[in-house]
Amino acid sequence: MKAIKKSTLLELARIVRKYARTGDVDILDAKIEVAKELATQAYGKDNAWSAFAGFVDATVGVYALYPKCTNEELCELFRALKFEVLDE
Repeated sequence: MKAIKKSTLLELARIVRKYARTGDVDILDAKIEVAKELATQAYGKDNAWSAFAGFVDATVGVYALYPKCTNEELCELFRALKFEVLDE
């Protein structure tokens, strides 16, 4: 099972929600860096970062499929995709 840190996932969600709320393009680099960290945690390399960024963005971002998604529900979505979401 692929493992990711809950704190990293929630940081990505925080950044995506902030961008959706404010449109502040200055935080997009941070979004990419956190998504790269998630990809590295799961796969040992960062080349799948856009999948993480895209999934979280589709869930809670500007055109969110589930805008009221809670942090715990987001973790459950990743668990449903067979990720182990680790509390550190």
